[in-house]
Amino acid sequence: MLPTVQTASQTGLVRPFRTRILWLDCLKVISAFMIVSIHTSGTYFNQTPLMSRSWWGMLLVNAVPRFAVPCFLMVSGILYMKREPSIRHSFRQAGHTAIVLLFWSVIYIVAKKLLWHGPEDVVTEILKIPFSQVTLSLWYGYALIWLFLLMPFWQLLYQTISSGQKCCFIAITLLFPAILDWAGRLLSLGNGGFAPFGSRTLCLNYVGLLFLGAFLNDIFISRPKKTAALCGFLGTAVGLSLMLWGSWYLAFVGQKTSHDFLGEIRLPAILYGAGILLLFYSLSEIGGRLFPSGIKAAFYKLSRLSLGIYFSHSLIIWCIPEFILGSVFLSRTAGIKDVMVLTCIYFGLSACGAFFMSEIPVFKKMVS
Repeated sequence: MLPTVQTASQTGLVRPFRTRILWLDCLKVISAFMIVSIHTSGTYFNQTPLMSRSWWGMLLVNAVPRFAVPCFLMVSGILYMKREPSIRHSFRQAGHTAIVLLFWSVIYIVAKKLLWHGPEDVVTEILKIPFSQVTLSLWYGYALIWLFLLMPFWQLLYQTISSGQKCCFIAITLLFPAILDWAGRLLSLGNGGFAPFGSRTLCLNYVGLLFLGAFLNDIFISRPKKTAALCGFLGTAVGLSLMLWGSWYLAFVGQKTSHDFLGEIRLPAILYGAGILLLFYSLSEIGGRLFPSGIKAAFYKLSRLSLGIYFSHSLIIWCIPEFILGSVFLSRTAGIKDVMVLTCIYFGLSACGAFFMSEIPVFKKMVS
């Protein structure tokens, strides 16, 4: 979800739609939708009776979208790792992200004050923003700031080390911690802790995902699309299966719903996200031929607004926990069908709100 201008010369990827890379735009938009799905479905999943039919359905609904954050970071790795390092550009991007995070954090604080009569001291809450997020869903904004601040170093490192050294870096920063975390949680050996969930501080696991995305691109750009499709299918199947099985096992052992294996840098999510990335890449030429220009333009616009959709959707969920239209009543705790319909509504409202703000000069930078 790092904002960027995507050009073929910077990435070495397939031919873009004008200056965009269609499959990356599509993946970003679908990932943004999946993040809205995650935050819409969590409440009902936690309240559903363990091992009931609805619980199994909600486990699937919660697991399927979990490729979203790993894919956002891997896409950013594809777009950034081959760029010429620029401290000035990186600091400008970090400053912009900090302003966007501050803007949305203040909106959330004011919303809490006006709609739910708290907090009492708004100024104090605003001063706390650099040290603690207003809502858990804003963690990604903090992570982006750290990634941008150190981006020139990661770019220089990626461009100067060999392929074998890149493999070692990915293994040390991402795969080994994820495997240790997986084993620790399954065997109850200290409850893992090597792969933090939603970290808002400097996290090398996220850098590992940047490198993984760029490295997968380097490997598969010269290989047949069928190879990418096969590897993508295997990664998706294995990652999602491990996620479902691990979540069931921890729920069975602990007799409570567990989100431990749903995290963005846990082993199942890494494999799942890498698989989805390769599947989208393998279909890139097909999508370019089948999609009319209007659909391509829509994905391009939504992709540019993905940051605004991410920051705003939780506020919409806060304000509209239940949706009533005539005789239609939808609630996030009423069932799987309600959750899925509300996900579409929340995403649509977030996209419309971000589009409206993008047309107002003073707010444009807050959503794109």
